[in-house]
Amino acid sequence: MSGREHGGWHGNGHGCRHGGGGAGGSAWRALLGQLGSGKVLRHAAGLRHPVAAGYYCPFHEHAGIEIVFHPTGSGVTRVERRGGEGEGGVQEVAFEAGDVVVYAPRARHDQRMEAGGEDCCVQIMAPGGQGGGGGGGPAGALHVRRVDDVVLRGEMEILARGVHEPSATQAAVLNLRATAVLLQVLEKALARRVSEEMDAGRGERHVRAAERYVQEHYARISSIPEIAEAAGVGGDHLRHLFLRMRGRTLVSYLNEVRVARAQTLLVHSPLTLKEIATLCGWRDEYYFSAVFRRACGVAPGRYREWNYASSRG
Repeated sequence: MSGREHGGWHGNGHGCRHGGGGAGGSAWRALLGQLGSGKVLRHAAGLRHPVAAGYYCPFHEHAGIEIVFHPTGSGVTRVERRGGEGEGGVQEVAFEAGDVVVYAPRARHDQRMEAGGEDCCVQIMAPGGQGGGGGGGPAGALHVRRVDDVVLRGEMEILARGVHEPSATQAAVLNLRATAVLLQVLEKALARRVSEEMDAGRGERHVRAAERYVQEHYARISSIPEIAEAAGVGGDHLRHLFLRMRGRTLVSYLNEVRVARAQTLLVHSPLTLKEIATLCGWRDEYYFSAVFRRACGVAPGRYREWNYASSRG
C-alpha cells in the first residue's frame, strides 16, 4: 500500500501515483526467467504497519513492483485491468492471514481490511522500467495463498523494515535479498496459476462429457451418478463442477434438453403426452407436465395447440 497514506517508508520511497494496470501472465513468467538467470533488481522501499478492521486505502499505484505480505488480518484488494495482455475491468483478490499479493508497476489498486492485522510492504524497481501492461511488462496482481515458509516470511518482514539511508554495501545486500524474495514469490504464484489452469481444463472436459452424455441418453438417464460415471468423475464433484463452470445445476440442464425434445415432438408428432413423457425420460405425463410448465410457462397441451394454430396460419 501507499507510503503517502501511511508514512514511514524506508529507502527511496514512492508514494501514490495514478495510472493503470492489467494482467500479464507471460510477462510475469519472463521476469521470473530473468531473475532465475541472475538478474538483480533494486530494493526501493519498505514499510511495515498495522491496519485496522474497516480501514480503506484508496486506489493508487507505485513506480515499481510491490510485494504486500499479510502476516495477520484479511481483506480485499482490487486492481484495475487495462492494456497489455489483460482485459478491462477489475481484478479482485480476497486475501487472508499469511497471504502475499504482488502488484505490477503502475498497477492501480486499493485495499479494504475486513479483519485488522498488519501489512509488510516491499517495493522493488522492475527491470527497464517495465510495467502497466502497455509496454509488455508485468501487469495486474499475483496472489500467493498461505505462505508457510518461515524463512521467506522472515525475509519479507526484514525487507519491509528497510534501512534508512543505507550504505552502498547495505543497499547491495537489500537488492539481493529483495530479488531472492521476489523470485520465490513469483515461482509460488505462477506454479499455483498453472495448477489452477490444469484443474480448470480437467473440469471442462468432465463437464463437456456430461453434456454429451445427457444429449445422447436423456431418454433413459435415471440419476446424476449415472451421468457422473459416464463423465469419469464422482457425482458430488460433477455437481460442483457443473454449477461453477456453467452457472446452473446439472439437473436443470438435463430438464432443458428433455423439454427441448418434448417441444419438437409436441409440434411435429401425433404422440400422446404419456408417450412423449416416456420418450423424453420422464416417469409419467404428470411430472412431465409440471416440469414443462415451469420451463415454458404453459402446459404441454396448450403449447401444442398454440403452435399447431400458428403453423396453420
